[in-house]
Amino acid sequence: MRASVDVNKVHQRFGERAQFFQVYLREAHPTDGWKMKNSKIKDPLTQLERNLVASQCGKQLKFKFPTIVDTMKDATAVRWAAWPERIFVIGVDGKIAYAGHQGPWGFWPTNRFKRSGRMKLKGDSLEAFLEKTLPETSKDKNVQP
Repeated sequence: MRASVDVNKVHQRFGERAQFFQVYLREAHPTDGWKMKNSKIKDPLTQLERNLVASQCGKQLKFKFPTIVDTMKDATAVRWAAWPERIFVIGVDGKIAYAGHQGPWGFWPTNRFKRSGRMKLKGDSLEAFLEKTLPETSKDKNVQP
């Protein structure tokens, strides 16, 4: 949940200059799988069930951007080595401009999150990448990082 707060902050700051999407892959800790003490969701068995869980996830995390849902064969997770979580930026040319490390330890939406990380991985946070890549506007100066 802490990471989702940081993702929302980055979206608030850069959402006017970049499109954001959540790609829901699959439930990381379902009640009928690798269960954690706060697990509440059963692993979806159909695409419709996964779509519903993805919708709930986006609402719970208070994302202000669309959710795209992976197939039941996990095509996106496999192709992008994205499970359980990972941040990508796709350039206007359709090529990967930024590929964050796999989460949860390498999931760095903001500089603050990276500094508190448990692993020492090289590279920028999403926020640092966007700061270097996207020009700041006067509106951005009014948004608290």
